[in-house]
Amino acid sequence: MYLCADVAGAGVAVITDTIFVCGGYDGANHLVSVESYNICTGHWSVVSNMNIPRCYVGACVLKGKLYVVAGFVLILYIVRIPSAVVVLLVLDVELKVVH
Repeated sequence: MYLCADVAGAGVAVITDTIFVCGGYDGANHLVSVESYNICTGHWSVVSNMNIPRCYVGACVLKGKLYVVAGFVLILYIVRIPSAVVVLLVLDVELKVVH
């Protein structure tokens, strides 16, 4: 299975065997999706949606939560709302501890 669209400018974060791809741009639209790829199974899954479609977001994992922040969306620049402090998604993710 493949990522739902060819994506540029997505935020990416990794937890153990899972890569999370957040937002991005598909050549026509900013994306709202968060998808994950399990490197052990080779399977893509739709995880969640952000509250605003964006590209060039920052993504990281902190204390078991996936944070997706900032980024670019055209409408915010048109109405001049600063986007640097917007948190788009906080998602609880299960951490697997490897000993």
